[in-house]
Amino acid sequence: GDLHTFEMAEGGKRGGKLGDAVSECFGKESKAAADGVTPLCSGVTVGGWDSVMVYVGMMSDKLSAKAECTEAAAHNHIVRSGELGAAVRPARVKVHSHGRGFVAPLEGAKDARRDLLGRVINADGVPYAVVHRYSAFGKLSEQYKKQYPIIADGELHGK
Repeated sequence: GDLHTFEMAEGGKRGGKLGDAVSECFGKESKAAADGVTPLCSGVTVGGWDSVMVYVGMMSDKLSAKAECTEAAAHNHIVRSGELGAAVRPARVKVHSHGRGFVAPLEGAKDARRDLLGRVINADGVPYAVVHRYSAFGKLSEQYKKQYPIIADGELHGK
């Protein structure tokens, strides 16, 4: 199946620093691909088994070969350069813009839209299936702790 990756919020590591990190690891051509585009969140990538295995293998190879590279630089390089897309064919790599899709990467986001139940929602008002880095917002962290309290071992199994 297809592989899905998600753009970070506008406040994320846009161009500059990420472009420099990509350039250090993969060369100036790769920096050009990273500059001027919204960085991709390397914290959540989902897809079909075969595509995910190709992705994990490629990330492992890149990071093993270049110890100075960051996960974010390697992820953005293999997606934006088209290298990953070529490797997973006939499946596709789908890049979801921030505010769309089913994953909310909140690093660098200025706000998180929520519905009346407190769920984080996308631009279409649909609750996200995954909220990555909810801890970036104090109110979301507080809500999470209230909704999902840690249960003592003795209570866990009805003792």
